[in-house]
Amino acid sequence: MAKRFIGLAAVALLACLGRPAEAAFPERPIQVVVPYGAGGPVDMVARILAPCMGVRLGQPVVIVNRAGANGDIGAMSVRNARADGYTLLFHASALTIMAALIDNPPMDVRRDFEPIMKVATAIQGVYVPTSLPVQTLPEMIARIRANPGALNYGSTGPGSVNQLATEALSVASGGLNIVHVTYAQGTPPMLTSLMQGEIQLVLTDMNGAQAALDTGRIRMLALNARERLPSRPNVPTLAEVVPEMAPWVGMLWYGYFAPAGTPQEIVRQIHGVLAGAK
Repeated sequence: MAKRFIGLAAVALLACLGRPAEAAFPERPIQVVVPYGAGGPVDMVARILAPCMGVRLGQPVVIVNRAGANGDIGAMSVRNARADGYTLLFHASALTIMAALIDNPPMDVRRDFEPIMKVATAIQGVYVPTSLPVQTLPEMIARIRANPGALNYGSTGPGSVNQLATEALSVASGGLNIVHVTYAQGTPPMLTSLMQGEIQLVLTDMNGAQAALDTGRIRMLALNARERLPSRPNVPTLAEVVPEMAPWVGMLWYGYFAPAGTPQEIVRQIHGVLAGAK
């Protein structure tokens, strides 16, 4: 996890290299919409990159949080914005998931957005409150089975990466009767509920959960990764504990998008800034 933040810092440093762009764009501050609450993993990555984007572009880059509807509210605000490069979207994997889950989704990613760049990936951890007397994922699964419908898990909304991963864990485990609780405002309030024991299980980005983990009030039981991390050699992968989870292992990603129709020279300019290109 530390290496991933080092990687993000390196990207941000590259974005600072060189002189500000001399093109007519941008002539005023750029707004980056984060469709989740402040302090969550998506917001954290966006705020790491924003200052150096501003240095390279020669204008401030302002983060605006518009949470709700599993990211749809913020994303739709960017979809409907002027396609001039001054309003961008910083989103995560959920942006491309919803279209595969529902009929008539509110947005078509390929039609409504211009992809700029994927800037980071992340791994989900499996967390429980330390007030819950379980030390391993098999113990947690056994506890859910022994108390059908009495325990809760949290997600940022139906169709979110953490909701789908938890449901995949349930299916891979033969079916778990655990109640889904939605946190439309994002990861921070969900983790607060986990620390307080109001919910008992969360699968979420390790970076976003680190501050809560540091308090000692939540415990990591497993990782949704292909192999153990050198930084956490004693934490098993989900597939080690539940082999049927192997097909569901995947990385989260974060990236920038512009409204469809944004001029390609502006898209290339922002991509170059993010990649550290001169």
